[in-house]
Amino acid sequence: MRHAVGIVFLLGAGLTGVAVAEPQFAGHWTGTYRCQGQPEAKMALEIAPSERPLHEGVFTFDAAGVKGSYTVTGRAQSNGQFTIVARTWVDQPEGFRALGLRGRIGSDGQSMDGSLQGCPNGNFVATRLPSAGKVASQVQPMRLPEGDATPPVSFGGAIGGALAEATSAEAQCRALAGWYAPAIGPRRFDGMPSHQIIEAIAPLFVDETFEPVFGIPVTLLDETESRAVGHFIKQTCYGTLGMEPYRNVFSDVFRSPAYVGRITAIHERQAEAARWAAATREELAGIRIAGADALEKLRVVDTGIARSRLPDEATAPLRAEAAALRVELETAARNAKTASLIADLRNVGENLDQGHLGTALRVADQARASDLTPEQITQVVDAARHKAAAILEPRLIAAAGLATDLPASLDGLKQARAALRPFEQYRASMDKTFGSIDPDGTLAPLYRRIRDLESDRAVLAELQTALSEAAQGERPREAVETLGAQVSGPNGWSAGIGALVSAARDQAEIAAVLVEDRSTNPDPAEPTAREIAAFALQRVRTASARMADMESACTSGRITDPVAAMACLANPAVWTGQTGSGATLLRVTKLGCVPEHAQAQYRCTFVQEIRIDIAGGEAFGAGRWSDLSQQLSSGEAVDARFIRAASGWSIVWGDLR
Repeated sequence: MRHAVGIVFLLGAGLTGVAVAEPQFAGHWTGTYRCQGQPEAKMALEIAPSERPLHEGVFTFDAAGVKGSYTVTGRAQSNGQFTIVARTWVDQPEGFRALGLRGRIGSDGQSMDGSLQGCPNGNFVATRLPSAGKVASQVQPMRLPEGDATPPVSFGGAIGGALAEATSAEAQCRALAGWYAPAIGPRRFDGMPSHQIIEAIAPLFVDETFEPVFGIPVTLLDETESRAVGHFIKQTCYGTLGMEPYRNVFSDVFRSPAYVGRITAIHERQAEAARWAAATREELAGIRIAGADALEKLRVVDTGIARSRLPDEATAPLRAEAAALRVELETAARNAKTASLIADLRNVGENLDQGHLGTALRVADQARASDLTPEQITQVVDAARHKAAAILEPRLIAAAGLATDLPASLDGLKQARAALRPFEQYRASMDKTFGSIDPDGTLAPLYRRIRDLESDRAVLAELQTALSEAAQGERPREAVETLGAQVSGPNGWSAGIGALVSAARDQAEIAAVLVEDRSTNPDPAEPTAREIAAFALQRVRTASARMADMESACTSGRITDPVAAMACLANPAVWTGQTGSGATLLRVTKLGCVPEHAQAQYRCTFVQEIRIDIAGGEAFGAGRWSDLSQQLSSGEAVDARFIRAASGWSIVWGDLR
């Protein structure tokens, strides 16, 4: 009996025949009952004698020391089958609910067994004891006015309540009219289908409404008594109290067991809905204190509500409660998220070098990407902006203060760029998140000083000398790139500095190539070995650029031309999945130049050693290919025609001999 909800309504339309003699049903019965998953419990059933077919009684139980009792009403049939419905609690322990019984009395009249209505696989057995107690009826009849002329109608021994107490047929009709009046709307059922009519009048048949008029629960009303009521409504009350427009509704219901069964089914669905709703409300109440996983648990409950087969009107209140709880939980979660983000800002320091500015940016981005309300997002972002300002302001002021102290030299330009470098890694994020890394323009004096230094001829000359030295020293490429980075800004270099760095890169790349001159008696006007190397280097660069373009096209997935697709099949990037292949010029050896037009045009012969690197190609023997390309290129002499032009040499490549 523990943890069940509501009382099971049992269909009484099939209870026909004469009631069992009183000694068979009335008496004191004791035994045991069991619900699935629960231990066996003790029971006692006291059925009082009655002159009517209905018997009042008390059901008492003892479940592992937990005791309780409630009143019952029962009715037995001539074949020994009986139905007992629960009435009111006498002593209700916490967590228990009253259950009905359905069973059969043994042929000897001394035993009974059957099922408990309302608990899984519930069953009971009991035997009769010698004595029987008496229980007063719990039915309270309704008194009606007297003095009408037509004698009252008797509906059978079980009918009581207002119908039995009425002193005339007119009073009985008034009692019925008063009973069904609340269900009759302005339309009086006109044009309503039968299922809607049954739904409309079903509330009249619940015990609280039905019993005061009929003196019996509808589940214990037998077919004979039901038909008698229906006949009375049609034959006696017809036209007397203005029932004609709708009298057939109630007349048909009482005269048809099918309608009574449908009404009982509605009650059972309503009871099931009430039990389910109560259980769901318990779950909702528990979710409020569920902690971090409350929303996940609520999603489970939402799914259960959505999948229930109950009508929308039954689930609507729960859906509303769940929606309200969701708003409550989501609001609490957003408040907690807001507090957590604010705490992160409060707990972080204000040191730029220790990455504290990154925390402020992260918190602001998290707030904007979250489901916080616009007001909460603004609150968090403003707090993050204040934290960022507290971190940056001292460093911005210090950097700006250098503007007046920087020397007009390459070292001064390096110092200026170094002062800005700590801010550069955050500039893009600050611009995106807060609009600017320097909203007040604190660094403006330093930027003006940098522009002055970048246009200073003496500074540019000093930089050109330093780049040239770097390009001719050890590890020339790395040295040039290092110096270039020291004088670059977030957008690269100014036009003047960019040209110097580009020339130094060329110079460094040539310097990294081993250049050898084996020519004899060279013409002073002919191309030098280093000029030939510069030409070879440019060709290698062009080849590397073409390789990169081909890799990009072949791995883009956008090749539709069949010829281009066939070419891509030979590209290693298609098979390795990696890009970055390229060629490197390692050595240039000048063999000699032949003048074709003195001091104006020469055909020069040289050897170039080239290494081709395939990205990700180690598994395909790319290392051997690199070695092979280097060996093949160094074993063959090539030539080119060098034609003097105003800006240097114009070169024609190919086998010119």
